[in-house]
Amino acid sequence: MADIRRVLLVEDEALIAMRIEYFLKAAGVDYRIASNHKRAVDAYSDFHPDIVLLDYYLAGGDNGMSIAKHIRQHDNTPIVFMTAHSNIKDVVFGEGLSNVFFIEKPVHLSNIMALLQEFFKATSD
Repeated sequence: MADIRRVLLVEDEALIAMRIEYFLKAAGVDYRIASNHKRAVDAYSDFHPDIVLLDYYLAGGDNGMSIAKHIRQHDNTPIVFMTAHSNIKDVVFGEGLSNVFFIEKPVHLSNIMALLQEFFKATSD
């Protein structure tokens, strides 16, 4: 993948995070991983990603919506919600969040690759 920038992955399931991390590393992506709300917010502030891959349901009562709202307080970084629940789109759009996308779980790495390629192609034009 040419011209890859910064990706923040927020995922609490270790096996899923490891699969995606392996893909990001192999693709030459500059990335950070966070597993909960606090780590995600800290990583976002320190790393300034170009795109966020965000699990909607996190352990410990956290959810991706609170992280997305935090991000929106600062800028319009694209957010890709990863979820197995199709009704999440209604919830997200009901909150008025923009520049959001969705990938269904179980996550297929080819879907992440296609989305990142499209995003980075669009932002480099």
